[in-house]
Amino acid sequence: MTSPTVDLDEFKAAWHRLDARLAAQQALAFQAFRDRRVHTLRRRLWPLYGGQVLQLLFGIAMLVFGIYGWRRNLATPHLVAAGLLGQAYGVAAIAPAGRTMQLIREFDYSVPVLTMQRQLAVLRAWHVRTGVWLGQAWWFLWMPCVMIVAAALGLDVWRRAPQVLWFGAAVGVAGVVVMEAAARLSRRPGWRWLAVLNDDAMAGASLRRAQAVLDEIARFEEETTVADA
Repeated sequence: MTSPTVDLDEFKAAWHRLDARLAAQQALAFQAFRDRRVHTLRRRLWPLYGGQVLQLLFGIAMLVFGIYGWRRNLATPHLVAAGLLGQAYGVAAIAPAGRTMQLIREFDYSVPVLTMQRQLAVLRAWHVRTGVWLGQAWWFLWMPCVMIVAAALGLDVWRRAPQVLWFGAAVGVAGVVVMEAAARLSRRPGWRWLAVLNDDAMAGASLRRAQAVLDEIARFEEETTVADA
């Protein structure tokens, strides 16, 4: 006759085997889910990469345009200044685009989800910050571009129509003030909707969707951990 102790030991062993099998199946299920979502995450970041390629090409075009502007008008100081500003803006557009592309290429999808969230936060902060700088600068940089184009057509805006530039400068100051005011208000209690609006506008759909994928992985991982407990 089998002793109760032996039966209990066999029951415990069977229970442990079943528990280990369930844990293994759960781990496989989570890994399969994670692999699918990581693949989606990669796809979510590619539109941002494509946008940075376009920004890079725009920066190169501005660089060439600026060089054309000052080299063609070496005898006219204000047009030389306009060309140099355009050239500088081209460099300012190229450098952030290159850095953003590098951050996307170096994104490590094999690390824990918390580390991926940190990587995405770094990417997001860089993209938003440089986007604000370039956006604020463009409130004024369009005027040197107009000056260069007009000079190529035989019109010196600086001398013939300075009111256009003064008006443009006033609009630029107003635009920067509004952007800064909105940024400051968004950090105050009760203006959460403005913070979300600003963040969505600057971060773009690609980063929002990538963050949503990581949040989904984190929730699934948390639910799995709770179920195990």
